[in-house]
Amino acid sequence: MKAIEATMGYRLSKWASVLKAWKESGLNIKRYCNSVGIFEHQYYYWQKKLREAVCEKMEGSRPTMTCLSSSSFMEVNISPLQLAFRQ
Repeated sequence: MKAIEATMGYRLSKWASVLKAWKESGLNIKRYCNSVGIFEHQYYYWQKKLREAVCEKMEGSRPTMTCLSSSSFMEVNISPLQLAFRQ
């Protein structure tokens, strides 16, 4: 089981780099995928997998909040993996 988790971790890391490179390229997704030689459906598949992984990780660390007034602020820590999803 550990080998499968390690493989998935490697793949997620690789595709997080691809998504980050797309964001930095300034190209639309279709043009970026063509320029780097990946299929557009691969891009979207791994984008979904990365989002799911981030959501799973956040579920365990989500603080419980009962009420926030309009003047309240909460610190939010964002990992580099999460930044890859900003579009």
